[in-house]
Amino acid sequence: MQVFEKIGWIRKAKGWSQEDIAERLGMSPTGYGKIERGETDIPLSRLEQISAILDINLSDLIGLEDRGIFNIASSQTHFNNHIHSSLEPADLAHDLSKAQLEIEYLKEMLAQKDKEIACLRELLDMLKNPPARENE
Repeated sequence: MQVFEKIGWIRKAKGWSQEDIAERLGMSPTGYGKIERGETDIPLSRLEQISAILDINLSDLIGLEDRGIFNIASSQTHFNNHIHSSLEPADLAHDLSKAQLEIEYLKEMLAQKDKEIACLRELLDMLKNPPARENE
């Protein structure tokens, strides 16, 4: 995979448009589109800007073909696990399926937590306001 193809792939994986990146680079969407189509040589200074925007090391961006695996997780993410994917569609589908299962599990955990919080609030309310005893 060529560097310009990698740039486009990472941009799409992050859910950004060409216009988003072009704006951050201070260039026209048409000019940026030429970069992703490989119609123009990319100066090192521009590659450094692009790698910073995509939050990937420049050496990783340039050397991705050596491994076929790279980290596209943002350094601003709140999760400890990073996304490591090969560029093969079957592997990406597997990673997507795995992520969907993890999301469902986390949703179930949140629902259980909400139930526990409701029970604890009810218990706390009962402790603060005990029911009146009939024999008193």
